[in-house]
Amino acid sequence: MSSTALGGDISEVRDIHPIFRANPFLVEEGAMFSRGERFLSNSSLRHIDLELVDARGMPMFTEIKWSTIDEDQVTMYHRDISSHVKTFRLIWVIPDDLSQAIPDLKRRGAEVKTFRRERILKMVEVRRVASACLLEIKKMLEQPFNVLIYHENVEFENPIRACYFEGRATTDRGTKKVGLKQSGIGRYLDLVQSICVSPVAKELPELTLNLVWELLVLPYSYKVTRHWIIVKEGFGRAHRGHLPKSLASVISSVWNAVDGFHSQHNQTIRELYENNVKKYDLLCRVINEAVSSFPDPTTVGIKDLVESLIDRFALSPTAPKPRISHHTLNQWIENIVTTDGYENDFAKRIIEMAVLRRILIPVGGVPVMWVLAPRYREGQFETDRTPCQSLTYNRDSTLYLDQIEVAE
Repeated sequence: MSSTALGGDISEVRDIHPIFRANPFLVEEGAMFSRGERFLSNSSLRHIDLELVDARGMPMFTEIKWSTIDEDQVTMYHRDISSHVKTFRLIWVIPDDLSQAIPDLKRRGAEVKTFRRERILKMVEVRRVASACLLEIKKMLEQPFNVLIYHENVEFENPIRACYFEGRATTDRGTKKVGLKQSGIGRYLDLVQSICVSPVAKELPELTLNLVWELLVLPYSYKVTRHWIIVKEGFGRAHRGHLPKSLASVISSVWNAVDGFHSQHNQTIRELYENNVKKYDLLCRVINEAVSSFPDPTTVGIKDLVESLIDRFALSPTAPKPRISHHTLNQWIENIVTTDGYENDFAKRIIEMAVLRRILIPVGGVPVMWVLAPRYREGQFETDRTPCQSLTYNRDSTLYLDQIEVAE
């Protein structure tokens, strides 16, 4: 779908307003989102599209325009707002091809900010593709999934619940462990799903998919008996020969969808966000957002950061199936898998990704968690499991490792 073709299919409310709500810096650098549509009085249907706060803390009542401009609105809004707020800024954000209206808007008391229509059209296009891709991944992870459990096909509601099932059945040969028994794989897929359906995904679908790409491509570790294994290829690209083909197919399908979007749109997204890592990189944005809310951003407490990420992404694990009825064995099989605390594991993996990118630096001491941290040895990039007590936020974004560099 070309940007030109999109032109006649644009809804100001559905397509344009969400872009500025999620990216207030498009109005002004340093601006922060306060709230969306705001009704100015109980007796009026007039409302402001967007309320921001500027770098000095002053309210910015912002009207976003796409096609038509009514200069009389400025006078009405000025009158209504001033009856409720003493000090404020009234801003009209308009496409640059409607700049002939600027003198009249300013004369009536509004500041005017302009944007390039073609840039916003391209953003709308990429966001629509991203939203469709997120919906596709959601469907992949919600489709029914069959598992062969002791000579009987058992259908689970989705692959994640199938991964989360392990029980003990009484057979003619004694007690036997049955089920897919892939809780670690399920937890990873569950994190992917949680991010894909999160509030952040609705706000910034294009950046969310790039975050999921990082989640699938960055090194990760898992424990086998007493030993930890580091998978350098990342979850999406690792060859896991011991997995059932049906489960490996789900992982492959999710990876292909995410990698396809990333390959096609990553460079465009960076350009649309002015090649500024603090704008196009969602991992960087959410960590900065969390750290900025802490009283002392110098040392980042792991517990506080975990809680912040759980809240921001609304991280919540899928509930395991409590038990299944096995007709061949003529018995109920109870599930021994519990997902208590998995939301903490989800948040800690996001933290670990920030450590791998050097957005966060682990601080030694009594270990609170273990992370994979980047190391260069003899010019070669490596990852090590590192204990840390707290974290330091790296404010120098020029030292962040790039996604592709980490993945190699």
